[in-house]
Amino acid sequence: MADSKSYILSRPHALKVGERTGELHENEPEEAAKIRDKFDKLLADAKPVKKIDWKQDSLWKALRRPIDWKVDTHASRLDEEFA
Repeated sequence: MADSKSYILSRPHALKVGERTGELHENEPEEAAKIRDKFDKLLADAKPVKKIDWKQDSLWKALRRPIDWKVDTHASRLDEEFA
């Protein structure tokens, strides 16, 4: 991630949900600009998607077959203590 003055470099991590680690570099606008420029170059060559193949989309797959966490989350059966 990079903005106009600072950036974060993430360290490699396992492909699972969890905590991420990395390095925060504050007030280094020249280096942040280099990262943004690399990203802009990647976007310049990108082509728009004309047709979506939903069978390849991981979010679509998860929504079609959600994981059963064995927790009752139906709104009508939740306590109203959080209201």
